[in-house]
Amino acid sequence: MDFQVAYWLYLLIFFSGLGIVLRLSVPIAYSWAPILQSLSILIIALVGLKLGPSWLFALVGYSLIVLIYLNSRSFYVGLQGSINALNAEKLHKLSKRARDIYWGKGGEFWQDMAEALALFIELKEDDANKLIDKWQMQVDSMPKEIRHLPGNYQLIGNALMRKWEKIVQIYEENTTRGIKTENPTILLPTARAYAELGEFEKSYQCIVKAKLEESQFPLAYVGQSILPFFALAGARKETEKLLEVLDKDKNTFPQSLANYWRGQSLLTAGDTATAIKFFEDAKADNPSKEFCQRVDRQIEKAKNRESELQSFHPDKLKHVNEVWNIFVKTDFVLAVVNPNRKSVAVLVLFILNTLVFLVSDAYEFPGLRQFSYTSVETLAGFTTYLIESFGLIPKLALAGQYYRFFTYSFLHANLTHYFLNMLMLYWFGRLAVNIFGTPRFLAIYIFGGFLGGIAQALIKPDELAIGASGCLMAAFGAVLAGIFRLKDRLPRSIWNAQMTLLISLAASQLLLDKIIPVVAQHMAPKILPSIADLAHLGGFLAGLCFGLLVSPVPSKITDKFIDEEAVSMSDPVLFSLSGCEEKDESAKD
Repeated sequence: MDFQVAYWLYLLIFFSGLGIVLRLSVPIAYSWAPILQSLSILIIALVGLKLGPSWLFALVGYSLIVLIYLNSRSFYVGLQGSINALNAEKLHKLSKRARDIYWGKGGEFWQDMAEALALFIELKEDDANKLIDKWQMQVDSMPKEIRHLPGNYQLIGNALMRKWEKIVQIYEENTTRGIKTENPTILLPTARAYAELGEFEKSYQCIVKAKLEESQFPLAYVGQSILPFFALAGARKETEKLLEVLDKDKNTFPQSLANYWRGQSLLTAGDTATAIKFFEDAKADNPSKEFCQRVDRQIEKAKNRESELQSFHPDKLKHVNEVWNIFVKTDFVLAVVNPNRKSVAVLVLFILNTLVFLVSDAYEFPGLRQFSYTSVETLAGFTTYLIESFGLIPKLALAGQYYRFFTYSFLHANLTHYFLNMLMLYWFGRLAVNIFGTPRFLAIYIFGGFLGGIAQALIKPDELAIGASGCLMAAFGAVLAGIFRLKDRLPRSIWNAQMTLLISLAASQLLLDKIIPVVAQHMAPKILPSIADLAHLGGFLAGLCFGLLVSPVPSKITDKFIDEEAVSMSDPVLFSLSGCEEKDESAKD
């Protein structure tokens, strides 16, 4: 059996077995369906190892994982997008689909949550609360991960019905009674309610208590959560900055909602004519009856309001700037620890590695080598030629063919070797770009691979080496050093978690470099080449030293905004608040 295909089946066995073990601690009513899914994948992998063809069973197993993930992701995106668009009809449809996606008790839970949210939008409060209360009464028997959701969705339901006073009342009563209210999922809807009531001081305090910079919530979620604060305060510059970020995800944040909040910020600022135009655009982009009814009420309010620039209070201006700084800090943290952004440098390196792999190793794809075509044999010979000409053959490299210290990193032994390296490039490459910037990342990548190759050649002069692992271990080492140096700029909890994770990964890699060759030689000595462990270690140490010597320059999505005048007071026409009063009655609807 091809070791690399067996490797993927063993991974299926490991992760499906781990999934079963982890779910044993969850109440059986909620866990039996995920356990059954993991068990199915486990059986597929075991049958593939026993009967074959192994590549076919690996394909089926991983396809099943992707299908489960995509179904769950589709439901979540649909839920969030429907809430934002006030699309009750789509929520009703999602409710009917929930049991097909989440089986058993979990399916029943999500069916009721989606249905309750639809009923809230339709202002059928009693029917919605019956569904929520049903789960509130059994919250102690629910998995810990979802125990907060019924209460959270009840808060969201009150927000959908625009019952801001009720949200505030519940929060203040719970605070008075000593009930824990520090969860961001409680604080953020409450901050919205306070802002809708014109109480920006209390709204600001809720946002501060949420500790968004420590939450590691996606930036889009953070942006959506604090957008009402800026729009209802009339902070037009900050509103536009957030909308530019949120505009990247039309599935969960539709254009109609963006136009609504633009209109709201303009209405608060006193530019009623332009506000009405954006409200009309919002209606045109959203067919939801409930959404259009609520926008109509805003339009009516705007028509009855005098069009004049409102005054603003310095304290509220200060809070706007401080909340914006929270967003910037949150973005900074995410840029360092969660690289969900594109990088041209990483993309180019990925394309180059992929093209070389397709040219040199396409015949190695699982299932293809069983065909004894002459062309396959020719391709195999071409691969041998490439490795002999450009791989790291220590004696030739040290004798003057120095280009081998660079070219070896674009060659890979097989599909598994290539895939794991590209996965590492995708994650740690983007992290290194975020922390050090593109030019420094490229320097780390290129010279880390070069120095790793030299270490391999000097200490193991008789072993061939190919692959981008030395370059990527350099990026990994630089990321470790970079995060270490950012100790004073990252929240302590985030810094501790990241350092623990990265050090554990480094130790695991050193251990695997010793274990994998032993296992491979036992199972398939002629298939898998030896591990270039010295290239790994040399690249890692080179990246670590680079990261300790060169200052991090974390890139942020907000950089282009920070260069502008961040303080809104610099342009009073673009920023205004609804006056010195603590309550603005016009903001309640």
